[in-house]
Amino acid sequence: MAVATELATRARSLGSFLFGDCLDYETPKAVVIKDKVVGLVYRLLQLIIISYFLGWVFLTQKAYQSFEKVTESSVISKVKGVEAAASKSGQMRVWDVAEYVTPPQGGNSFCIVTNVLETPRQMLGTCAENKKVPGAKCTKHSDCKAGQTHLLGSGVKTGRCVPRDDEYKTCEVMAWCPLESGYAPKKPMLAGAENFTILIKNSVTFGRFKVERSNMKDDVNKSYLQNCLHDPIRDNYCPIFRLGDVVTRAGQDFEMLAAKGGVLGILIQWICDLDHGAAACHPKYSFERLDKVPPLSDLSSGYNFRYAEKHVFPNGTEFRYLYKIYGIRIDVLVSGEAGRFDVVPTLINIASALTSIGVGSVICDFILLNITKQRQKYRKHKVEEVENEKQKGLAHGYGTSLCKGNALSSQFSDRAPFALSK
Repeated sequence: MAVATELATRARSLGSFLFGDCLDYETPKAVVIKDKVVGLVYRLLQLIIISYFLGWVFLTQKAYQSFEKVTESSVISKVKGVEAAASKSGQMRVWDVAEYVTPPQGGNSFCIVTNVLETPRQMLGTCAENKKVPGAKCTKHSDCKAGQTHLLGSGVKTGRCVPRDDEYKTCEVMAWCPLESGYAPKKPMLAGAENFTILIKNSVTFGRFKVERSNMKDDVNKSYLQNCLHDPIRDNYCPIFRLGDVVTRAGQDFEMLAAKGGVLGILIQWICDLDHGAAACHPKYSFERLDKVPPLSDLSSGYNFRYAEKHVFPNGTEFRYLYKIYGIRIDVLVSGEAGRFDVVPTLINIASALTSIGVGSVICDFILLNITKQRQKYRKHKVEEVENEKQKGLAHGYGTSLCKGNALSSQFSDRAPFALSK
């Protein structure tokens, strides 16, 4: 009988050793520290945290709203204007919308021709390669391998070395001759393009909120569109932009840009606070040059492309006019975000704010228990361990429980705080 009792006692002691402190209950102990410095730090931390959540999170970032990006967007563009310019041969040519706008569909990306390098009446035949092409210069026929091509070349080598000018010989190529040569005019051929106008119609949809907006007012009419020009202050809802104004607002010089070409972005941004109604959702325009090249870079700058107009002589021989086009490409880029009050994010951010206020307590506790001169005194009153009298002696035979440690020590007090002077 005595043996059984001893075994039971040891079993209870072992159980207490293994699991006793794991079942302890911890509760906060309220200690009032009469320290004005720490108290001031604590209130300042609370003020900073509350100011951050009120000023930045709620008022600036509108954390009480749910948001949605633009789900649908359409852009329609039209360019108007006519310009007359002399061709390479000196003949005057009228450029209308059908000739200087490409592609003609009027989408969110289009090019307005401003300068042209023309190579007239090219026919298939043989001619000396351009001396600027790598490997084109030669002194004898063996320098030119028949059938060879170069990525930057104008055609296929015939195997002959022929005079290019009085100074150089180059490999003969089978190509459209005469080859393109020279440079585009330093001043833009279509200098009057500065006064061309661009109509941009933009519609956006925020599907989640069932809101549709347009950059034109509902009561707009034909007479208004014929006489208005966009102004961000006086007439933000006029969708017609003067090309010269677009270039200037993008921080560019029109003559320089038109001579070599470039890519400009018209950025339409919709930032909508739907708590004030859909009518308060307005477009905001900004302008930027997109093809940015470092000033000291030797890379090709500007925007250009080539196209050919093919014709046939009465005898059936095919010929073409080759045009190297320099132009201002316009990319219309639309973005936007709408927000409306939502209970869920509001509650989440309020809870986050209340939780963050507790950071002040953590910082002040660290200062009190680790930095202040009376840290030992504060630490003594901060943590108090109370044992159950019935279980007090069970674990003494085996030492400290596996679950017991500084971080898991039992803490208990009644809820009434007591004051501790500095």
